[in-house]
Parts: sequence; C-alpha cells; structure tokens
Amino acid sequence: MFSCLISIYYKETPDFLQECLQSILDQTFVVQELIIVKDGPLTDSLELILKRYSELFKKNGTLWSTVSLDQNVGLGSALNEGVKYCSSEYIMRMDSDDLIHFDKIEIQLNAFIKSKSILMGTSGYLIDSTDKILGNINLPTQNDQIIKSMMRFNSSI
Repeated sequence: MFSCLISIYYKETPDFLQECLQSILDQTFVVQELIIVKDGPLTDSLELILKRYSELFKKNGTLWSTVSLDQNVGLGSALNEGVKYCSSEYIMRMDSDDLIHFDKIEIQLNAFIKSKSILMGTSGYLIDSTDKILGNINLPTQNDQIIKSMMRFNSSI
C-alpha cells in the first residue's frame, strides 16, 4: 500500500485542483490512501471540489483523509503534519496543480519496489492553462541524485 499526500492552501486555483484529483482518480493503479492537508482555511470553491472528490475516491475504494490546519503554516510544515497521517511505508507527494499520466503511479511504484530505492522522482512538463507545453522540468529521478539535491537545496538536512 502507498499513500498520496497533497497540501492545499487558499490561493490554489480550483480548476487545477480538480484536474489534479481527476488525474489521480484516472490512474491504472488505484490509490489506496489520499491525505489532503488544508494549510489554513480554504475558499468555498476549493472546499466544494474536495467534498465532491472525497466521495468519488471513497467510491473507488480509496481511503480519504483530510487534515485541517487552523492557519497557513507553509508547504513544508503542512506536509510534515500530513506525513503523520500516512499509514503506509510508501508516500507519493504531489502539488495540487500537478497532473500525472494515467499509468504513472503503476510504473513508478513498480520501478520503486524493483530498485529498492528509498527515494524516487520524475521530471515533467510545465504547462499553461490551455495545456500548452512551456518547457521541461528536469528534476533528479534516482535515489542518489535526490539525496545530493536535498543536501544542496534544503538547509534543514
């Protein structure tokens, strides 16, 4: 089993959140657990999307949990709080404006288990609201590359 963790705050674009959640729902591999961290109070539009998708995910067999923070604490702190609610040893983190290919989870989870890594990432495309590709996002994808990147860009490590 693995958990998917997403943090949301009031400035998120409702359409992007909806597309993100739909891309998770449309996967070839059913997400077993989805943890949504509300990083402070959200807009009514965001709340409506979360309510609708919580029902869709539950019908799909996904455990849906919402963690509500009283105030906005920032992405890192919100995710740290959300990790406490993840019940599996594997955690996939997404931003609320991320879209994933329909078989990404299945492919990446199989590769992750096969490689016996502790970290795995993917690169992607930066797209605009019309789905026009604006450029590539080249991130480290392998365990050792991610650790080096974390050491370089995260002062708390």
